[in-house]
Amino acid sequence: MRLTGLGQYARGLAHHSPIEAAALEDRLERIKWRLWHGDAVEALTRVEQLAADVAALGSGYPGLTRLIKAVAELVTYIGNNIAAIADCSERWDHGEIISTAFAESTVDLVVSRRFAKKQQMQWSKKGAHLLPQARTHTLDGTLRDLFTSWYPAMPVNDVQPAPLASVA
Repeated sequence: MRLTGLGQYARGLAHHSPIEAAALEDRLERIKWRLWHGDAVEALTRVEQLAADVAALGSGYPGLTRLIKAVAELVTYIGNNIAAIADCSERWDHGEIISTAFAESTVDLVVSRRFAKKQQMQWSKKGAHLLPQARTHTLDGTLRDLFTSWYPAMPVNDVQPAPLASVA
């Protein structure tokens, strides 16, 4: 999302300085490519260079200060999350999930309904925090492992439900 916002700033800059805007869009695409391919260190280096170059721009673009701030925030974001940036292209090639949007939207809906003021049973902040964690463990298949680490004597349930077609 941060790159999308920077792309919008680049389109605004195009009205004042088309050459610089085109260069900015090109550099953002290269940074996005690096992030998609899990090369966070190189992406961070390129974003730092971009931040220095954007700060040195002498354009009459009214959103320049916001652009400078947005690029600096991207530097901070990548720097803070450098170890967590995955190689999405490799995951994509192997058919693995690269987006958690479905799980997040489901959890957001449930949590927002529980926090509604007219709701009879509201959740605590701790409970609302634990729901996404449980949902994530369910989706990535690690919930059972988590339970067995808490309760080592938990019996194994290898009984698989019969397919609906064979129940007749």
